[in-house]
Amino acid sequence: MRTTLTLDDDISILHERRLSETGQTFKEFVNSQLRSALKGDVVSTHADNVNRIHTPVFHGGTLLIGDVTSTAEMLSIAEGEEFK
Repeated sequence: MRTTLTLDDDISILHERRLSETGQTFKEFVNSQLRSALKGDVVSTHADNVNRIHTPVFHGGTLLIGDVTSTAEMLSIAEGEEFK
């Protein structure tokens, strides 16, 4: 299949670097990258390699304010009974 592919400037720069490193043609490189992506073999992205922060989870006990799923009850607690 023939198609036109427009690359953003940043992708074009990275693409040219990779082509010079691997010696692949444009067609070989694009096909191998698409094949890997479509199979799910994509190398992890920068976002996947970032150090993650882990927040500890603990049980806070019983709610002291009643039913948090009741809008009316939450409004009466936050604004007093005058909201009605």
